[in-house]
Amino acid sequence: MPNNTLEIERIYIVEKYQGKKLGKSLLNFALKLGKNKAVDFIWLGVWDQNHKAIEFYKRNQFEMFSSHTFVLGEEQQIDLLMKRYLD
Repeated sequence: MPNNTLEIERIYIVEKYQGKKLGKSLLNFALKLGKNKAVDFIWLGVWDQNHKAIEFYKRNQFEMFSSHTFVLGEEQQIDLLMKRYLD
């Protein structure tokens, strides 16, 4: 990734707290941090089977730009790489 970017490594919300806008608050914090640091875009990797998270990021203006394979235990899985440009 270019140097002028910010990666979100993880946003996890325990299921019983989902739907309470906590993920959106954490994402807004990251967006504000990115704007303060004047980065071009924020990016992240999300497991391709985590449809709920993918839809969350899409609703928040992230778009897929690539993917990569990773190994979890003995199983190969795919992360979708998504990014959102900052204005």
